[in-house]
Amino acid sequence: MKKLLAALIFLSLVPTSFASGEYKDIKEIRGDKNHYYDLAFSYHNLIVDESQIKPKTNVKNDTKSEAPSTQTKGGLTDDKVISELSGKSFVLSSGAGAWASFIDIKDNKGNFEIKFSDADMDHIYLAAGKGQFEMGEKIDDYTYKLKVKNFERTSPEPGIYEKDSYGRDQEYIAVPHGLETSDINDPKPVESLTLYLPFKNIDEIPDGEGARTWLNMSVSEGVGKIGNELRVFAIVNDGYPFVEMVGQ
Repeated sequence: MKKLLAALIFLSLVPTSFASGEYKDIKEIRGDKNHYYDLAFSYHNLIVDESQIKPKTNVKNDTKSEAPSTQTKGGLTDDKVISELSGKSFVLSSGAGAWASFIDIKDNKGNFEIKFSDADMDHIYLAAGKGQFEMGEKIDDYTYKLKVKNFERTSPEPGIYEKDSYGRDQEYIAVPHGLETSDINDPKPVESLTLYLPFKNIDEIPDGEGARTWLNMSVSEGVGKIGNELRVFAIVNDGYPFVEMVGQ
């Protein structure tokens, strides 16, 4: 009862105290600048000076994004295709399992390196090589043949070698996966591949070996493709699509 009475007396004095000027405004104590910072850090909502907000200008209402490459639709001439590939990296992977092949194109002459690895608990398969891509036949504005020239293996001779640091048997194979011919009894690098440029209609890519289906699963909407159009380069060996890496 005494606590309740004390509380009522305190509340009855509060308005009087403010009116008589006994309490100073916190803004007066902290100053205008510090008071603004107090508010900014005390609330979750963002405090903005509306006078400093600039209206957006020249905003395009376009749902299509630019291709990751420098190519514009219909803007890449035949003699520039190999140069456009310079510095690009490509990956062949199913997204399941610990295997992948990577192609790095080193210069505007089409020189490339390729590496492959496939690992499980007690075994790892490896292969590496290098060669050169040359322009082949033009199929259409977004499809070319690439000739594979001067390929040589840079990994050790095929066979099983000593265990790696994880205790796995290291087995080197003759040709990095994705670049080999279909003859499993005599593995050799293919002589040509198919290059698809950005803006290629994916529905027009042959799916006899599953390349179109695999490619569709390998590229993400808005980055690797928009709708049914590619937005990246793809190098295909029958059913094996190497897709340009753009951080998808």
